[in-house]
Amino acid sequence: MFLIFYNFSEKNNIFVNIKQFNSISKILMNCYYLSANLLTFKLMLINISNNPIEQWSQKQINSAKLQYGEIFDLQPPEINPEWDTSEITLTAIEFTEKIIEEIKKSKDSKNAVHLMGELTFCFSMSVLLHEKNIKCVASTTNKITRIGENCIEISEIEFVKFREYF
Repeated sequence: MFLIFYNFSEKNNIFVNIKQFNSISKILMNCYYLSANLLTFKLMLINISNNPIEQWSQKQINSAKLQYGEIFDLQPPEINPEWDTSEITLTAIEFTEKIIEEIKKSKDSKNAVHLMGELTFCFSMSVLLHEKNIKCVASTTNKITRIGENCIEISEIEFVKFREYF
């Protein structure tokens, strides 16, 4: 593809514009090769939620694969409702180490954790992972409710997108 910029007021300007175009063309080609090479890096999304990937909608799976490439489950720990904050924090610290070990296996450091579940645990995890420069995302959804037979309320959860915590 060739683009020639011509300035009618200055006939010699065409040569300057062609040179500028060649420089811009080289920059664009370098950007193309850079973006193609970035696609070869293996990013991953670690799912830490009570909803394993096999229960995700196709829309959510496609979105995760498009943004992160590989996705896999890491079963969250059981959080006892009787625990206090220190026990939650200790569990979050231990679990953060597991996540870091998984991320070390990746070819790229720009990975993310899909973090959903018990609120105080998720908060602690998000803070700890943020301190380690590990991105955390949550699923955003629409709840669609309708009334079915015998006036029974039926709710469907529709995935919308991943949203970063910080």
